[in-house]
Amino acid sequence: MVSIFIYFFLLFWFLLITFVIYFSILKFKLI
Repeated sequence: MVSIFIYFFLLFWFLLITFVIYFSILKFKLI
């Protein structure tokens, strides 16, 4: 059960970081 929680926690951070990087690239292209 704890391992599942850790898995989702890491997955959440991975998606969050990916979104931030993707948004930064789009913002850079718009400029």
